Amino acid sequence: MELHSINGSDIAIDVRGQGDPVLFIHGALGQIEVWAEPTEALSATRRVIAYDLRGHGKSSPPATPDCDVHVNDAAAVLADKAGDTPATVVGWSNGASIALTLALEHPELVQGLVLIEPPFHWLRPPSVGLLKALVSVRLQLLRGRDRVAAEKFMRWIMARSSGGTSWDEAPEAVRELMLSDVDAWKAEARPHRRDMFLTHISTRAIGACSVPIIYLLGDDSIPLFHRAHKTLLEALPSIRTIRVAGATHMLPFQAPKAIVEAVLTREGAD
Repeated sequence: MELHSINGSDIAIDVRGQGDPVLFIHGALGQIEVWAEPTEALSATRRVIAYDLRGHGKSSPPATPDCDVHVNDAAAVLADKAGDTPATVVGWSNGASIALTLALEHPELVQGLVLIEPPFHWLRPPSVGLLKALVSVRLQLLRGRDRVAAEKFMRWIMARSSGGTSWDEAPEAVRELMLSDVDAWKAEARPHRRDMFLTHISTRAIGACSVPIIYLLGDDSIPLFHRAHKTLLEALPSIRTIRVAGATHMLPFQAPKAIVEAVLTREGAD
C-alpha cells in the first residue's frame, strides 16, 4: 500500500497483480480491507486497484459528502494506476454511487461497472423507514454518541427483509473494521446538494450511459435497495442483474465469490 498525493489529500492505494485493471471503491463505512477476498482472487489474472476514500482508512482527512470530489479522486487513481487502459470499476453502496457517476462523467476511463446496491434516488421521495433511521442517527450524533449512531445506522441498512439484521450476524472483526471509520462516516453523512443519493443525476442521464453495467442485488436487502435497482433498470434496461440469494447489503462479506464472478462475467461479455 502506498500514499499518493491526489487533489490535495494523501490517498492510500493498494495495487497488486498484472493484466486488465479492476478498480474497487468501498462505501461510507469501509476501507480497502472490505475487498480482501475478491482482490486476492482477481489479482492472479488482473491488475487490481483498491484505495481508501479520502478521510477513510490510511487516507488523510477530511472526509467529504461531495460525490464530485470522490469522482475526481477515482479518476485520478485510474489515471495514475491504470494508464491508458479503461478499467472495470466495482463499487459498493456509496462507492457504487461514485462508480456510476465516474462512468457518466468519464466513460473513457471505464470499461464496465459492477454496482453493488447504490442508494440511488433514496430521497425521491424519502421513505418513512429512511426518515426514521436518519432522525434516530442524528439524535445520537447530537449527543456525541458517534459509535452508537453508526451502529444504529448499520443495523438498519444491513437489515434483512425477512427479519433480523445481518449486522448482528457479522463477525466482530468485520463490525470493528467498519466502525473504525466512524469519523469519516459522520463527515459523509452531512447533507450535500451533490451527495451519494445522486438526486442531482436524472434518470435521463442514466439512460444515456454508454458503459455496460452488472448490478449485484441481495435478495434479502431492505426494500430501498430494491426500489433503487428498479429505478435504474427502468432508466437503463440493458443493466444485467445478478440476484444473490440470502444476501443483504453486507454482500462484500457474505458473497465475495459473487463479486469475482460478476467481474469476470462482465469482462467476458465484451
